[in-house]
Formats: sequence, structure tokens, C-alpha cells
Amino acid sequence: MHITQLNRECLLHLFSFLDKDSRKNLARTCPQLQDVFEDPALWPLLHFRSLTELKKDNFLLSPALRSLSICWHSSRVQVCSIEDWLKSAFQRSICSRHESLVSDFLLQVCDRWGSVPARFRHLSWVRPANKSQEPRPMPTIGLYGLEAVWFCVLPEEGYHCLQKALYTPNRNLHNSTGRCPNLESLTLSGCGHVTDDCLGRLLCSCLRLRTLRLENCARVTNRTLVAAAAHGRALQTLHVDFCRNVSAAGLRRLRAACPRLALRAEHSATMIPDQAPRSPPAPGQAVRKLLLR
Repeated sequence: MHITQLNRECLLHLFSFLDKDSRKNLARTCPQLQDVFEDPALWPLLHFRSLTELKKDNFLLSPALRSLSICWHSSRVQVCSIEDWLKSAFQRSICSRHESLVSDFLLQVCDRWGSVPARFRHLSWVRPANKSQEPRPMPTIGLYGLEAVWFCVLPEEGYHCLQKALYTPNRNLHNSTGRCPNLESLTLSGCGHVTDDCLGRLLCSCLRLRTLRLENCARVTNRTLVAAAAHGRALQTLHVDFCRNVSAAGLRRLRAACPRLALRAEHSATMIPDQAPRSPPAPGQAVRKLLLR
């Protein structure tokens, strides 16, 4: 009996025992297995042990995603945790290779787009090239509260293509597109370049998020706690361990605002936070100080 003769449920069960690379390699053998690989039901859980895995095409982001974890345990995490103004040129070059990987990936999780081209993502009305026709209403598809109404003159054919892209579901969405509104658990460990803005946007998009675990995320501050109180409607557990820029005052305010939230902040409030950059002395300032003495 050939593997392709199995029904879809059996194939999904077999795929579930494989890691991401093995699933991708098996999917390359025939279109039927590729179709199983692209089934969102196969991808409710995603775990990444290094940042380079985020750049691969061996997984699928879809509304079926429930749990996501990115845990990077490397010596380079210590370099990422250094304040930017204290880094040497060599350290900055190390960070430049990966500093945007996690943030870009999380923005893909937040992305509510499928196959709509980027140049159409902020349009709320579209009209064909024939100006005698009235503008045709399209859904408001701005990302976060579109403040202005935009118009785009498109050929009649282009309008229908855009309309089809907006209303046709696309299952073949790999790691470059797709939003995961049903995400319930997110774990980030050693992600030193993740910012409050990125986490705030994720909290606004994933309204079913119940568990958020952050460990050794140097750029996470009290603003993430404020975003959790404002937008974490379903949030039940929040860990901010070894996040040095989270203060005791911010934790107290969050506990007061969300008394039912299971909050843990191991060593976060006791660590030394980032310091403001020290400007170098102006030319001649040291000489003047010496003369005044």
C-alpha cells in the first residue's frame, strides 16, 4: 500500500510525528503530500529553538495556530542584551544580522492579510479607471484604525483581481503571510530585540491570548504591562522574568488593574535598568574644568 492511498486524516496523523524539516521534505515528493503540509490543522503548535529557523519555509502560519514559542539560548543573547549606546562596532554588526527577525515574525502573526498586495493594504475604497462610474465600496482594510479614506484608480480588470484577492480565502500561506487570531499561548525567551510596540500590536491582534511568557527580553518595559492591562482581555498568565526594564512600580500598577491576572516577574524589578546614553564632553570642557580648579 502506497502512502498516498491513505486518507487525509491518516496522513495528518503521520505528519504530526515529524519535525518541521521532515514535513517539508516529505511534502516535496508529490502534490498530494504538499497539500497535507499546507493544511492548517497540522500547525496548531510552533516551537523555534533558534532565530534562523524563523527564516525557513518549513512551517505554516494560519488561524489554527494556538501555541507559539521562540526560545533562543545562545551566547549571542548576551550581546543583544547590551544597551545600544554601549555596544562596540563589532557587537552592533553581530546584532544587525538578526535584530529584526523576531519582530518581523511577530508582525506576520499580527498581519490580517492573505494574498492582498502590500500596495493595496491601506485602501478603503477602490474605483475603476472609468471615472464616470461611482467609487465602489470595499471593506475597510486599514491595519489599525484607518484615519483617512484613500482612492486608487485601477483598470476594470485590476479591480476585479483585487476584489477576488480580498474575498477568496487562501490556504497556501507560508511564513510570509497570514494572521493568527486564535493564538492562545506565546513564549519568548532570549529575544533581546523585541520591543513594547511589537508586543502591544500582538496583544491588539490576538484577542484570545491567554498566556504570555517573556524571559530575558531586555527591551521590554512597563509599556508592555500597560498594553497587557489595556488589550489583554483574555490574558490569564503573564511572566516577565529577567526583564530588567520592568520596574516594581509598573508591576504594582498592573496588579491593581488586573487583580485576577497570574503575574510573575522573577528578578525583573531587582535588576539594574538601562541607563540614558552619556554624551561625550564638549571640546574644551575638560580643560575649562581643570582651569577652574
